[in-house]
Amino acid sequence: MGNMLYRRLFDLSVDLLCIIDAEGRFMDLSPSWQSASGYPISDLKLMPFTQHIHPGDVAYSLSQIERTRLGESVQFENRLLKKDESSRRLQWSACFDPDTQLVFCSARDIETQGSGTDVAFYKSLRMRDEFLSVASHELRTPLTPFRLNLGMLNRGLQTGQPKSSNNQLLVYLSETLNQQLTRITGLVDDLLDVSQIHLGRLPLERRTIDVLPNIQSVIEQHRTELEEAKIEVKIATGQPIRAECDPKRMAQVIAILISNAIKFAPSTQLEISCFGKPDRKSFEIIVVDQGIGIPERDVDRIFLPFERIVSSENFGGFGLGLYIARRIVEAHGGTIRCESKPGTGSRFILNLPTQMSPLGA
Repeated sequence: MGNMLYRRLFDLSVDLLCIIDAEGRFMDLSPSWQSASGYPISDLKLMPFTQHIHPGDVAYSLSQIERTRLGESVQFENRLLKKDESSRRLQWSACFDPDTQLVFCSARDIETQGSGTDVAFYKSLRMRDEFLSVASHELRTPLTPFRLNLGMLNRGLQTGQPKSSNNQLLVYLSETLNQQLTRITGLVDDLLDVSQIHLGRLPLERRTIDVLPNIQSVIEQHRTELEEAKIEVKIATGQPIRAECDPKRMAQVIAILISNAIKFAPSTQLEISCFGKPDRKSFEIIVVDQGIGIPERDVDRIFLPFERIVSSENFGGFGLGLYIARRIVEAHGGTIRCESKPGTGSRFILNLPTQMSPLGA
């Protein structure tokens, strides 16, 4: 009777019920898993549950399951990878049974179940928690070597080393500290830009400029980083283009795309082209890298705030760059899109007017 009721509970449950064994494999699952994941239950059984979890969430999910073995009942969230390559965010409840050495779990799709208010609430909480986690890590990362280098600088000044040796140390530490300060400043500037965007106050200083020299100046500013990453830059252009824009903001967009190439496409070629349209009312800037590429299902997500397609353990940053770039381009009356596939690099296409709309239009 008990087994029959247990089976009935599994079969009728709207929530995703499952049992995970000591090796982290699905032992049993409710039928609701099939509609949620797109996989037949027979394919899911006896497979590691982490095989169907987003790679960026695996380590965290395993740590939460491990906590249950210490006698804790836990709740956590992660992303379920579906057969159609999309993902859904699940909220899990899990507890460990010491008699059977099994973990009993219940999961719920918090992005589709519940009222619209509930879904929005969970999404806002998730965004907040992810942001706080990433922000604390990203700001702490350069501060640690900064503190160490300051200590070395202080010791170098207090020792009786030969003057030439001291000078070499000072030059090295000065350059290193400057790089770390630049990174911290960049992170803070990103946060300030996002706050301005959300308040609808992104400032633009309009001027009519030659577009190509503006792009070339950004490349020169990143020359050292490009050389260290062994990236060769090729530029293609047609007739000179004059356009009304905010030069600093447009340079910021190009800098974001170049920085992404340095991060995701080292030891490759970066192509930047700039051509005017026949009507002379608009122009295109196209930036093509040969990096790791982006799954087609994610090419729109990369322009959202705090979206990270790759693991934060391998690649730093807040996940704000492309969001800021999109909003800057849109503030100029233009569009930005991405064409990409894994392993084939990414192609960013910016379409911009040569004349911005009147203020207040």
